[in-house]
Amino acid sequence: MFERDGGAPSELRVGVIGATGWAEVSHLPALVATPGLRLTAVSTTREESARRAAERWAAPHHFTTAADLAHCPDVDLITVSVKAPLHRSLIEEVLDAGKPILYEWPLGTSAAESAHLAETLEARGIRAFVALQATAHPVL
Repeated sequence: MFERDGGAPSELRVGVIGATGWAEVSHLPALVATPGLRLTAVSTTREESARRAAERWAAPHHFTTAADLAHCPDVDLITVSVKAPLHRSLIEEVLDAGKPILYEWPLGTSAAESAHLAETLEARGIRAFVALQATAHPVL
């Protein structure tokens, strides 16, 4: 739980970019099973798969671009669960939203790219986290 502007405790509303593949066995089951978190949006690059993911995980919003998901007013935290080579372009796509971002490990495709991405995020004042899910068990 966290506090919104009014000070009242609230669920953290999460949007998942890359809502198929690894996210289906890791991020999404964990999100829907964790008190205090609420899945509010998903995105994939195709309308059909985005809609199916939203239906499957009861997310009220689905998108085909990361930018649209990031700018959704019902998203407080962006989770990125796509292959590392796409991370840089997605950071560039969602920067203007100014929302915290959780990335699936690794942040970049090399140490240099990871450092560049971390510096870019820090310069914009965006909190970013890199997660390593060593197992696909939702409780863990």
